[in-house]
Parts: sequence; C-alpha cells; structure tokens
Amino acid sequence: MRSRYGGPSTSASLVSAYRRHSAAIHFEKDSNVPFDLVTVTVPATANHLAILRTAVGGFAARDQFTLDQVDDLRMAVEEAAVQLLRHSRGERITMEVVTTDEGVEVRLSGNVADDDPVIDESSFSWTILRALADDIRIESANQQALIVLAKHRLVIDDLDPDRLQGGS
Repeated sequence: MRSRYGGPSTSASLVSAYRRHSAAIHFEKDSNVPFDLVTVTVPATANHLAILRTAVGGFAARDQFTLDQVDDLRMAVEEAAVQLLRHSRGERITMEVVTTDEGVEVRLSGNVADDDPVIDESSFSWTILRALADDIRIESANQQALIVLAKHRLVIDDLDPDRLQGGS
C-alpha cells in the first residue's frame, strides 16, 4: 500500500521518520506541585525553533495571557533561541516553561563553545528581549548557557476603571 504522498505507507517508515525529526515534549502536572511545567527539547537547528514558539504560545494562551502578551512571549523565545543557536555547539536546545505566581518563566538552555554571554547587553537582541519580556537573566558556566525570560500576566484589576470606560 502506498501513501497519498507516493511513498510506502508502513508503520516502520513512519516511526523512522518520526525518530529522525522528533522533538521531546514533556508535560508535568502533579497534584503536589502548585505550578505546571512543560519541557521541550529540540535539535539545535533553525528548522525546529517553530516548535519552541508554538509550545510557549500554547502554554501562555492557556494560562490567561492576552493575545499581545502571547505574541510577545513567542517572539522573545524565538530571539533568545536564535542567539543560543548561534553559540551552540551541542545537538539540542531545551526549553522549560513553568507557571509562576505572576505569570510564566521560560528557561532556554544548551551547550555552547565558551562561557561568554550568549547575548551582549549592548546588542540589538538585548533591546528586543527587554521590550518583549518583563525580566531577563543570562548565565554561562561550564560551557552551558541559560537564558531565563519572565512574562507577567496582565491584571485587569490594576487598571484604572475610568480609563477602561473612556473617562478622563
């Protein structure tokens, strides 16, 4: 039997294709843990950054973020992952997304060639990340780099009610 794409339609070929191009996604929800944690590990290639964007976007959308905040977080993860990818010497990039009291924290990590920061604070990338994320932290040690991005939920109660109704 052949698939509609012309190739053999066997489960062995599908499993083989999956193993070559797969990303590992792990969702952890434990009644003893007050927050959700999602871990996504992808090959360190530009083709797999869309998986990171999609995962963090879905997580944030489910966690009561506005559409603008979801887009900001997706773009921040993409920018951070690109910078990590530029310095990567490993085969994988790992992203952990965890809920916090204020919102969400995203931790991107990977093996790098040296312990220099993967993002210079005077760079355009740093400026972009500062505009998109509420908090940023970058660590490099033992040829491992970690980029931590935090995004806080918009709390409607904090807004002035007159401003919401168009008052002056």
